[in-house]
Amino acid sequence: MCSGGACPAAIVGSDGNVYVQGYLPTSEAERALKAPSGEGFVSIPLETAKKIAAQVSEL
Repeated sequence: MCSGGACPAAIVGSDGNVYVQGYLPTSEAERALKAPSGEGFVSIPLETAKKIAAQVSEL
């Protein structure tokens, strides 16, 4: 999905969740951004993504 250089990509799945694809963080960023073991992709409900987008657009 990113082969055309359009990363990050956000895809709305048939299950109503938003799946986000993007580049992996640098090792420096990984040291600062800790997530629980086993996490990779993040899935959130579409309505939550819309609320986040609205908040970000107000900045």
